[in-house]
Amino acid sequence: MEVLLIAETGAALVQCGGERILARPGEIIHLRMRGGDDFGLVNRGSQVAGLIELWLTSDEWSGPSQMSRQRWNHTEGLVASSRVEDAPAILLGTGASLRFVQSEGRRFCSLPLGSRHSYVCAMAGSILACDVELGANDALALADEPRADLTMRAGATCLVLEC
Repeated sequence: MEVLLIAETGAALVQCGGERILARPGEIIHLRMRGGDDFGLVNRGSQVAGLIELWLTSDEWSGPSQMSRQRWNHTEGLVASSRVEDAPAILLGTGASLRFVQSEGRRFCSLPLGSRHSYVCAMAGSILACDVELGANDALALADEPRADLTMRAGATCLVLEC
């Protein structure tokens, strides 16, 4: 199992097995876990900790649990990928990638998809994704689609996951 935690607000202590990492705003925590590992989150800040969590299955991992942390910024672009050499070195399984897209005003974008299964997750605002209206916390699964056409309203944020 792989878990990707994106810290947006506050501070949360992430524990996996015997390892602990404090997640602060603008950081990505990547965990690779085996079945039966202890996992937990504790709010260590004075405000509500806002985290985006992505849970992914992985059949390729059999070693001891591992956690890593790195910085990211809230600009449009590729957050993590195992396909692009100059992207952050966070693995999301073979050939998987994650894109974070924000919109300050109304905009349209057409994102090419390179994998068989993709997911568009609306994190905030309203997004029209492939002719399906998504509100905050809604997600759309796509199979064998060459691209994802997104019409985003002001303040909309989404994640596009290819696996």
